[in-house]
Amino acid sequence: MEDQDDDDLEAFESEISTNGGPKSKGKEKEGTKTPHKSGPIPNEAKEEAFALQATFRNGIEALAARIGKSPDTLYALIGEGAKIARRTVSLWGVFEAWYASEGAITKPKTMSAQDWAVVVAGEYEEYCKQKLQERWEDPMEHAQLLQPMVKWYKERYNDFIDKKKVDGTFHKIIAKTRDEFMHS
Repeated sequence: MEDQDDDDLEAFESEISTNGGPKSKGKEKEGTKTPHKSGPIPNEAKEEAFALQATFRNGIEALAARIGKSPDTLYALIGEGAKIARRTVSLWGVFEAWYASEGAITKPKTMSAQDWAVVVAGEYEEYCKQKLQERWEDPMEHAQLLQPMVKWYKERYNDFIDKKKVDGTFHKIIAKTRDEFMHS
């Protein structure tokens, strides 16, 4: 069985290297198969997929802030008409919130939010480069590096939600939705 999986993977890699990828959608060339392993997606693969998604989303958000456009405009430009559904906390959003509270510099009152986002994006990149050095472009490394900030963010967020519950201004449906998207 494992030999068959290896053969399938080799055939797929060969197809990519010689033809730029499978040309038919769903149809197989004679003698090749699209690699597929039944069963659930391994947790490592899920984490990597979510990290890649977060890196993409963070890049779009940073570019949008830098050029003064909305992320939706950029998604539409590249054919991703709707925002990507969030299944994990945005690492960029976490860093931005953390930096607003704990960062070395604060936003000058005269600076626009868009200009400030560009400054914070630069601080984010510098922080990752300094801590990760040559591994700074690896999204999995970013996810690992920012785990203490994610923990900080979730604690503050949960404190905020709890305060709203005590005030009586928070509905159960919002808590249910929040819990779905705040899973790790």
